Amino acid sequence: MHRSHSRSRSGLRMGALLAMLAVVTGIVAACSSDDPTATPVPATATPTTVPGVDAPTATPTDSGPSFPSAASEEQFGVFPEDGVPRYGGQFVLSGQVFQNLQMLDNVPSSHKDIGTQMHDNLFALDWKSGKYAYDGSIIPKLVDTWEVSSDGLVYTFHLRDGVTFHDGTTFGAEDVKASFDFLAAPGDLGPPGQSYVAPYVSSTIVIDPLTVSVNLPAPSPIFLNQIAVTWAPIWSASDFDKGIEWFANNNNGTGPFVFDKDSWQRDVSMTFVKNENYWEDGLPFLDSQLTISLEPAPALAAFETKRIDYLTTATPGQAQDIKDRYGDEITFVNKPGMGHSYILLNTRKPPFDDPRVRKAIYLWADRQDIINRALDGAGFLGDWINPLVHSGFGTSLEDLQKNNLAFSDRAAARVEAKRILADAGVDPTKIDITVLARYTSGDSLEANQVLTAQLRDLGFNATLDSRDRTVGVQMLRAGTEWEAAYYGGASPLMVPDGTLNRYVSPGGQRNYTGVVDPKYDAILEQINQTVDEARRAELFAEMDAYLQEGTYPMIPMVWSQERMLMWSWLKGKKQMSNIEDTEDHTWLTEDAPNR
Repeated sequence: MHRSHSRSRSGLRMGALLAMLAVVTGIVAACSSDDPTATPVPATATPTTVPGVDAPTATPTDSGPSFPSAASEEQFGVFPEDGVPRYGGQFVLSGQVFQNLQMLDNVPSSHKDIGTQMHDNLFALDWKSGKYAYDGSIIPKLVDTWEVSSDGLVYTFHLRDGVTFHDGTTFGAEDVKASFDFLAAPGDLGPPGQSYVAPYVSSTIVIDPLTVSVNLPAPSPIFLNQIAVTWAPIWSASDFDKGIEWFANNNNGTGPFVFDKDSWQRDVSMTFVKNENYWEDGLPFLDSQLTISLEPAPALAAFETKRIDYLTTATPGQAQDIKDRYGDEITFVNKPGMGHSYILLNTRKPPFDDPRVRKAIYLWADRQDIINRALDGAGFLGDWINPLVHSGFGTSLEDLQKNNLAFSDRAAARVEAKRILADAGVDPTKIDITVLARYTSGDSLEANQVLTAQLRDLGFNATLDSRDRTVGVQMLRAGTEWEAAYYGGASPLMVPDGTLNRYVSPGGQRNYTGVVDPKYDAILEQINQTVDEARRAELFAEMDAYLQEGTYPMIPMVWSQERMLMWSWLKGKKQMSNIEDTEDHTWLTEDAPNR
């Protein structure tokens, strides 16, 4: 048996709405015109221990700083370049504001904030690593200690005592079982968390109020990493009894922030406030976080006038210009992202039920054209398994441009695409197709417009149908009124497993193509059940080669480039990826604007 240990870690700002109104008013006035190391059994994880605020703090000396809490001392020890964390203040940013609080069905990627801010998982990715890691960098959260059976098939979790949900009810084993049972078999619903639980969990059994065992169908080297992703949080068992509709307008987690429902203005703003009863003493540092919905131009103006602290929607040129002008006042992070965009081809309807036609589209599609015309030049090319975001697995862009016709020679690829259609007896000029956009504005709509134009260039009578997100997703699921669509997502882990399970798999939560593919399923099943590192690498290579044949109905187009601008007073924001943030460790210096 393997055991891992960690020690237990034991007011709502009413001015948030006024602050939000002041920010919005100011913005309108200012701008009247966006190396993997498989670990078969997590034998010993390094715990994060945060004693309470009232615990003894460091003794001030001439040679070192004093700390307001043990939590601040620990954080300073990890990120001394940020200085000594202080408490208080409101973090303001531009972002997508929730229409609802739903995490139990198909939701946009912005809803990861519901998990990040308001919920805890059994485990979390280690905030100290500063990355979204696949190297055993997990820490226990709602778990106190755990054991793994010698065959790797049974995980026994001893849960943290004294944790309460935001409504004051006690957290326990029944909540873990209810949450995992739901994510393992959500029925007609499509929660993102299904992809992190269902492939790895056969059953969950309550042993006692604070002990639960989870049975796996096969040993997995990434099970703990998967359930550490924010899409797989723990909900209250009693809340499931209230029905799916309850979750649209209500939230009840154990996390560091509470949603301020009274100040919520859908499509305008939302506020998270500090959970004064959070079990992890000394956290969070912030009093609140305010998110305001702004288009890219007003968001840029708001950032430059210091009305928001953080910006992710600037174009590459805008971001570099701001950094050049403000120098050390700005932190500029520019790195490959884990977001990806792809073409969906509907196999339930002709002509894309024919793999030869899908191969033709794989070759014809101009990926760089979409980057240039729809995404302001941001992003980079790659195939489904991408070494820049998948810990080295996959084919590099350099090798794709040498060996894959779709990337190496655009003119030759287009000639080959037309030849394939001719050999298949397909005349695209006689075929009407609908390209479905699930947004009525923004990058997604623009990319679908470019895709429509490319399909017309190939000869199809392509028509763009633009719908709001809710209706668009319903239409994608039904599969009766569209043939092609450009879609965006985000890779859930720095190994291919998460991407392959959640997005590309025929049963994946983001695969709306209707494809049935026994070969893909067989390779993925082996990946999900293989611990040996060398064998996993072989399987990833096999899957990579298969997807590069070009007949699969999901065609990767663009991988994202993350550009994050932060004013110097924002500290501790270690974004590990575009899936996971660390707002519980974020703090503001004394010179942050008093809005």
